[in-house]
Amino acid sequence: MIQDDSYFKLTQDTALLSAFARVRRGERALDLGCGCGALGILLLEVRRRL
Repeated sequence: MIQDDSYFKLTQDTALLSAFARVRRGERALDLGCGCGALGILLLEVRRRL
């Protein structure tokens, strides 16, 4: 993951959680307190690849 130094950087736990969590079609996921909403975006990308 390439990150720009002038912006907020994601932590490793966000990337690992997005690889671990599975949201099936028709289900919903709620991200509370992550900071920048990156987890939701990463979950969408993982689901798109399946």
